[in-house]
Amino acid sequence: MKEYSRAAQVALELNQRALRSPECVKYGMPTAPLATAAKAFRALAKLHKKEGQRADAVAALKRILELNLATEGDRRMLDALLLESK
Repeated sequence: MKEYSRAAQVALELNQRALRSPECVKYGMPTAPLATAAKAFRALAKLHKKEGQRADAVAALKRILELNLATEGDRRMLDALLLESK
């Protein structure tokens, strides 16, 4: 679990670094850092769900939504988790 959190953190840091880079303006924003962050948050959500930590799973999925990288599957998983917690 710690590895997924660290991977997401590093990917977001790389994205921030790319935003400050002049090459980013010239060539466009690289997609790999955010894609890596989304995959790490998605893996965290699945792991938390499997371990019964619903609040943490919801938080990871909401983070994907905040990054505008959520897939339809992410949205369905979030909806299902929110319905289960009611």
